[in-house]
Amino acid sequence: MASGFQRKLKLSPLAFLDLCRNHSIQTEDELWALAWDLEAKGDKALMAYAMENDVEAALVKVGKAMGARETLARASMTRMDILKAYAAERQCTCPTQ
Repeated sequence: MASGFQRKLKLSPLAFLDLCRNHSIQTEDELWALAWDLEAKGDKALMAYAMENDVEAALVKVGKAMGARETLARASMTRMDILKAYAAERQCTCPTQ
């Protein structure tokens, strides 16, 4: 084996989810860029995962997993509840007359 080479375990779907969470990966381009950076540092697990799997489909699943709680909570809210929650968290930028 080459000096400095470190064999990494295969990336599991849960490890992929954690990696996307930790690096705030939301797009395929972000994923490929991170895979490239990690590979340059000697960690080829993400690049191997991306090459062996449908990255687009995997990112859709990651998005669903990361947004599931919010989607479920929002589904149980009325429109007025949604507006109140939004107003409590953000400032309106509409010009007032």
